[in-house]
Amino acid sequence: MRVPDQTARRGVGTVSGIVAAAAVLLLFTGAGSAAAVVLQRVLVTNTADNPVQARDVDRAAQEPFQKNFRMTFDPGQLGTSATFTVPNGKRLVLEYVSGTFATENGMVVIFSVTTTVGQATADHRVVLDPQGAAGGYPASFTGAQELHVYADPGTAVTLYSGRQQGGGGGGLAAVSGYLVPA
Repeated sequence: MRVPDQTARRGVGTVSGIVAAAAVLLLFTGAGSAAAVVLQRVLVTNTADNPVQARDVDRAAQEPFQKNFRMTFDPGQLGTSATFTVPNGKRLVLEYVSGTFATENGMVVIFSVTTTVGQATADHRVVLDPQGAAGGYPASFTGAQELHVYADPGTAVTLYSGRQQGGGGGGLAAVSGYLVPA
């Protein structure tokens, strides 16, 4: 059985509602401790003409970040990379990566982003799809991926693209996200 919304019957606007808030009070006495939990109800009665003001307190600290790279496959080399360093005092949060690469026939191209958090370094693979001829080469691959990858201050972020044998080619890669204070 559905219980009618009492706030709607009282004519309170669409932004209204009841929010349950919990406050925990810990009282320390001697060698032991006791805890008391107090529950309070909060009634929000704002109308559509006077909405509740909300703000993302973390957003102000976010500094937009993006970088583009031209990557070239040199004959005789299996791959190519581009590296940049996260600024000191900032943590990088990557949210999007994309790349498009062209190469000789019969090759498969791979693409990854490598970051370090703490003492752990991780390779994050990006799926590339074959696209046909492009840039004067008979084979090309393109990929774009949303992600949520971190990199610590002062660490290297490396974009890598490789293929199974030598020959010419190359491509473009891009990353975007934001920097936050570390």
